[in-house]
Amino acid sequence: MRLLICRSHLTKVRNKVAESDTELVFIGIGRSNQQEFIVEKVYECKNISDNPRIKFYADPICIYEVHKEAELSNRSIVLLIHSHPTSPEPSYEDEQNMKVWPIPWLIIDSSTGESKAWIIKNNKLLEINIDICSC
Repeated sequence: MRLLICRSHLTKVRNKVAESDTELVFIGIGRSNQQEFIVEKVYECKNISDNPRIKFYADPICIYEVHKEAELSNRSIVLLIHSHPTSPEPSYEDEQNMKVWPIPWLIIDSSTGESKAWIIKNNKLLEINIDICSC
């Protein structure tokens, strides 16, 4: 299983994350099959959490708009990206939400820029390979 994302998308997200003292959230749209998730566009959604320094809650209106954009372009939501103030390991809350959003989750450490991608398959947390391309 692998996640394919453009270097320019990942760089833009990492730069925004590095400048923020809150968790940020982004949604990626593109194409996927059971083994490959190809990210073609990335959209930032506002974090409306009551405590955005340690958790995120993506603005549902933004999620709706991204979903609509994906449908209009014959694509789907294939990635959720968010930042952590520490290591890019999923929190317990992340793992629970990954069961609701069974797509890859890319987590970025806002202090180092390190990133890892994860997915839940058959109730198991799996790390996914990240392939960065020059799109």
